[in-house]
Amino acid sequence: MKKLRKILSAIVLTAMVAFVAGCTPEDDPSNGGNNNGGNNNGGNDNSPVQVTTVTPSNLTSRTALCGVKVTLGDGHPEIDEIGVCWSRNWNPKANVNHLCTDVCNQPFSCTIASLRPNTEYHVRAYALAGEDYYYGEELTFTTLASGGIHNDPEFVDLGLPSGTLWATFNVGANFPEEPGDYYAWGETEIKEYYKTENYQYGQYNALTKYCPGPEFGLNGYFDQLTSLEPADDAATANWGSEWCTPTLFQWKEMVNTTTNEWTTVNGMCGRLYTASNGNSIFLPAAGAHHETNDPSGIGRNGNYWTKDIFIYDPNFADDVWFDEENWFHGTSPAYETGELRYFGYSIRPVRVAN
Repeated sequence: MKKLRKILSAIVLTAMVAFVAGCTPEDDPSNGGNNNGGNNNGGNDNSPVQVTTVTPSNLTSRTALCGVKVTLGDGHPEIDEIGVCWSRNWNPKANVNHLCTDVCNQPFSCTIASLRPNTEYHVRAYALAGEDYYYGEELTFTTLASGGIHNDPEFVDLGLPSGTLWATFNVGANFPEEPGDYYAWGETEIKEYYKTENYQYGQYNALTKYCPGPEFGLNGYFDQLTSLEPADDAATANWGSEWCTPTLFQWKEMVNTTTNEWTTVNGMCGRLYTASNGNSIFLPAAGAHHETNDPSGIGRNGNYWTKDIFIYDPNFADDVWFDEENWFHGTSPAYETGELRYFGYSIRPVRVAN
């Protein structure tokens, strides 16, 4: 699948730990840094790179403040970036879920957003030198039990010919840089995991809605629906009748009439799209659920649904994506193929000017 190759694992974090711990480098961060249950790479205090995970603070049901401090000793390697990584499982890895900075001579802090309420997370600070990762102590924290989503969605006028107005943040977010929530295409509520067996509208080639051909439907079912109805649109269901998920045409119009750049807002990577009238929107690299309990690719990939099914195969829906090297174009392969409808993707709502 097109983006399965592109997605690196990720989820939503928060934390801090006031503990200075010595670390040794690891050439392959996928081994978990030998941090099983908090051993912290053996506690080597003689390491030239000492990483401190800052104690978690400002916890809410969906966000937390976390940070890192790095102390360099004699003979230390050149540090390329510092940051924090997190997971709901032990041994969070920097090559999976992370927020970072390349300003390595001072402490770094960031707010991790779109966490699940009343959920335990694991977090570690890290420093990257070339291909070697140095980790700080692993900490755990639990988000608060309740909390809300932004109740006053905002929009930006990019001066588009169609009059389409784009929301300033994703469904489930409070600010532009927050990932927000993830939805299977045509579903209006978030889930613990996103797999074919719990998709609301059937399984592969056994669809029960949005199925224009009997060869794709359950027991020959088919209908004439190729675009989300309001009741099945997460933007409409969560934000109200004036909002909806963008069509593929609306995505193309926005991208092709703006300039864009890969940038960072409050520690979150993503793309900033700027119109000729000077207005802009930031789309965070929010990652996605690809048959995983936790989202992958946060800080590395952006994956957003359109309102439309993929006309050549309704098991898929049209989507758009970006990373640091690729962005939206009218001729992008992102417009020629879709993604499986049961994947959990972000939604950036639109509305039409009155």
